[in-house]
Amino acid sequence: MAASVDALSGGRFELGIGAGWNEGEHRMFGIDFPPYKTRLEMLDEGAQVIKALWSGKPATFAGKHYRLEGAEAYPLPAQSPPPLIMGGKGEKRTLRIVATHATEWNCSYSGIEIFRHKSRVLDEHCAAIGRDPMTLRRSMMIPFVLGRDDKAIQRNIDAHRRMFPSLPATLDDWLARGFPGGSPSQMVDQLKALEEAGAARFMLQHNDLDDLATLELLASEVLPHFPNT
Repeated sequence: MAASVDALSGGRFELGIGAGWNEGEHRMFGIDFPPYKTRLEMLDEGAQVIKALWSGKPATFAGKHYRLEGAEAYPLPAQSPPPLIMGGKGEKRTLRIVATHATEWNCSYSGIEIFRHKSRVLDEHCAAIGRDPMTLRRSMMIPFVLGRDDKAIQRNIDAHRRMFPSLPATLDDWLARGFPGGSPSQMVDQLKALEEAGAARFMLQHNDLDDLATLELLASEVLPHFPNT
């Protein structure tokens, strides 16, 4: 499916894969949710299988969880290969898998200090396998709150908490968690700091789908400061 979308889009597809985390969601759709160790094994093998099938050559693979015997998959992707995005923050195993297979590492729901620390760990894993750390793009997926006044910002926070009640309830607590928030100028400064720490792309989560005004404010007064992010 990924190769088909990449071909149809003229080489603009990026595939994100992970080990899974939402047990209730798996149960809802009847998808097995094995222990974390097993899911990491499957992620490691799965990345190898995907890249082998994208190679355009008959692929043979004998793993613990997956097997290929002279397998061929068509159509081939337009890119050779498409970018592979992987998330996770586990230092011993997850980030080693990321360093081995990923084009981009995505760090989710973390502040700048956690991002910096995990990024250094990722550099160490890259060095251990002889990979240039600069070839592994870093990105962040984080919620944001934005407004011209305190009431608008609090409405943003309340909307996030209706979806994810565990998120901070006040702007002070929001900022203490390292999430961007506040006025447009404050958010620009916060994202600039993350950019300087190595984040090459931001995936900003907005959980109030009816609130278009905040998105318009983001588009007009924040995003122009990040033309390449």
